[in-house]
Amino acid sequence: MKLIDLQSPEQPKKYTEGIEWDRVTQDYIRQYRGILSKEDCKLIIDHHADDDDWSDTSWNKARFGDTKVCDITSITDSKIDKILFGVFGRMLKLYAEDFWRAASYTNDVGYTLMRYRKGDCYPMHHEPSGSGIIATISLSSSEGGDTQFFGKEKIDSSIGMGFMHPASFMFPYEVLPVTEGVRYYVSTAFKCPNSNN
Repeated sequence: MKLIDLQSPEQPKKYTEGIEWDRVTQDYIRQYRGILSKEDCKLIIDHHADDDDWSDTSWNKARFGDTKVCDITSITDSKIDKILFGVFGRMLKLYAEDFWRAASYTNDVGYTLMRYRKGDCYPMHHEPSGSGIIATISLSSSEGGDTQFFGKEKIDSSIGMGFMHPASFMFPYEVLPVTEGVRYYVSTAFKCPNSNN
């Protein structure tokens, strides 16, 4: 997986070590350190802190089969939407510099905030191919709650780290169980305009 440190762009681009046969697939996973400031991460979380009451209807329970995965809510605040539009747009531009076909995926599907509490996790799964390109940013830290691809390759889930990957069965991933604290992610998907995919 390629890691691009936006705070130190002069550093050479690094790949996470892995088994050689995974290298081509890993190359399509991009991580962007420092894509979102810690202040903006805190702003997004704090804006939804008032929604922390379990009875609040703005949070829904995401499920995988019969198992609760995490809590989710849509970002509707215009100020936060504007921040995320700029940041996710920057991620897409950086991704398209490496994979020119990604430049045609210009429509996002809106922004979803995910909250993983102690014990929450998302078992190994993949996004349906029609979902386009998936982009996610880690907004907080916790014990556990890291994102992991292929059952072994952890994403750097530090605050403000963004990552992108194609939606495909070739990119199975999971969110590991949170053992302490709360992990927040925000995510979107990019699709081609005027297509069913």
